[in-house]
Amino acid sequence: MLIARGAKRDAQTRFADDARVDLIENVHAIGGIVYAIGPETATIALGGETYRMARERPHKDEALYRAAIRLATGGEAPRPNPIRLTDGSGRALA
Repeated sequence: MLIARGAKRDAQTRFADDARVDLIENVHAIGGIVYAIGPETATIALGGETYRMARERPHKDEALYRAAIRLATGGEAPRPNPIRLTDGSGRALA
């Protein structure tokens, strides 16, 4: 059974503002996930491979008042900003 458990912090990561999770299968650690909250990026280590997820462009939410003005004036919607999954060499997987 696969279990995701909050990772223990060491002296260097104790006050980091990211979310860390250990991936455990049958009592053996098989990898981990580190999610950086601010830039919305994640690093996934699984079975000796490292993957990275990040937005195509830095993400900035549209302010509510700007969205209301855009809707009222019939303006264009912001361009989509997909999340990309890449492997260790930078090749896009999804």
